Amino acid sequence: MSTIALKNVTKSFRDHQIISGIDLELSGNACTVLVGPSGCGKSTLLRLICGLEEPTTGEVHIDGRCVNTLPPVERGIAMVFQSYALYPHMTVFDNMAFALKISGCSKTDIAQRVHKAAKTLNVEHLLDRKPKELSGGQRQRVAIGRAIVRHPKIFLFDEPLSNLDAALRVKMRHELARLKAELKTTMIYVTHDQSEAMTLADTIVVMRDGRIEQAGTPLSLYHHPENLFVAGFIGSPTMNFLKAIVEKIQSQYLVLRFDSGETLSIPITRAELSARKPSLSLGETITVGIRPEDIKEEVSSTEDGAIFSGKVSLVENLGNETHVWVTLPGGATLNLRQAKKDVPHALGQEVALLVRAARCHIFDPQGKAIQRTQKEAACSP
Repeated sequence: MSTIALKNVTKSFRDHQIISGIDLELSGNACTVLVGPSGCGKSTLLRLICGLEEPTTGEVHIDGRCVNTLPPVERGIAMVFQSYALYPHMTVFDNMAFALKISGCSKTDIAQRVHKAAKTLNVEHLLDRKPKELSGGQRQRVAIGRAIVRHPKIFLFDEPLSNLDAALRVKMRHELARLKAELKTTMIYVTHDQSEAMTLADTIVVMRDGRIEQAGTPLSLYHHPENLFVAGFIGSPTMNFLKAIVEKIQSQYLVLRFDSGETLSIPITRAELSARKPSLSLGETITVGIRPEDIKEEVSSTEDGAIFSGKVSLVENLGNETHVWVTLPGGATLNLRQAKKDVPHALGQEVALLVRAARCHIFDPQGKAIQRTQKEAACSP
């Protein structure tokens, strides 16, 4: 149950800075998932922790000890790569045993560790095969097994499932979730996949341009994003965004007017508004965020909100649900998640959508979230 602390860590290649002053503490016996767009520094951060790269400035601490000058082998870390990195001329057994042989373990100890890991990963029947005789999922299990046999303090996973097909990714995700519960060790996992992040993580760290945008539990990031970037990155399908003008600032409500003429009263107190510096002003343009599941295709509801009319421009039938894209007057779009898969939608069809005020997220002109005490309502059905 090792802890990891990054203290003002930066990393530059020549004149290009990849990691920009990151401070982060990761608790033991937990899985931290790093997410963000390509090039944001996720894999570089993993390599800094592992020791494959040295920080330009700052310190990496493991269990309270600065490990900047320690080689990877002395950090108690095992890494699983995206490319599997198996030795093609070795059997599965030899691939899993190689690091143990190099470290001088006895043959008996090696055999016990390899067979135990192989049984855990359901690859016992493959120990005599070579990598070319294995499927992608089997190779990934072997790569994970090679890490497990070392009994590391920390596991690092660098997009381990990205080379697998969709069905196999789901299966391996379940395997990793099971391993996480069994091994009870510290894990850091890099991925682009929303489902992997939300289901595996105890903590999600969202990165952009070498910086941390927000860190927290999966549900806290989903329901309480701190800025537009996190709001748009976490969640699939992504959050809808509409521009609105601040028309009135009342004692308990913020009245907004959209480009298409609709108005929406967002419940918010003056204390919450005054906590934002600088404060909002009349006539300012802000952004309203709405999750696809928080839009109703019904106009008879008495719930507070705004009703938008538009034309269906795209329908995605996914079997268990349907995503309906509606183009509003002026060109903005709203994506509706329709749980009823049997509701027909034709391209060009006129529809009316209810955007519920209590479930809206609001972001100031700088893209920062204006947090509301009423926001808790957005977490309930």
